[in-house]
Amino acid sequence: HQRAGHRAWPLTFFNARGPLNFIGLVHAISGGEPVGYRGYLEGDERVYVDGGFWPAMQGTGTEDYYGGGWYFLGAFANATSGQPRFIVSDAADHWSHARFEHGLYRWHLGDFIPARHGLRLTMESGPRGAIAPATHRTAAFAYGF
Repeated sequence: HQRAGHRAWPLTFFNARGPLNFIGLVHAISGGEPVGYRGYLEGDERVYVDGGFWPAMQGTGTEDYYGGGWYFLGAFANATSGQPRFIVSDAADHWSHARFEHGLYRWHLGDFIPARHGLRLTMESGPRGAIAPATHRTAAFAYGF
């Protein structure tokens, strides 16, 4: 559970040593400023493998990582990614005053990320990593060997 504006950026959602296969992430996001703005979905994800300085995988935004490019307009579910929970409070005026809650998942079942000596997954909360106050709660899944 990490809150934007109260931690250094980017947020670390998974960090483990040893041989493993990273297989998935469940992620809940709520809040964000200003109201009506979901810029926290623009944060890039980065996966560092085996202590590497450069990411082995770098994405183009949180919404893309979860399979909902161009933000999310409602709940959806695919086999390996989705947003089964999407709550918009104060939805009047085309969401200009709304607050959002997202429940997201991404499974790396066919494209798991292997590591021999460890893996770290980070994500920004916004295009520069500083959209606040957004709250992020995550559960990461990996097989260790």
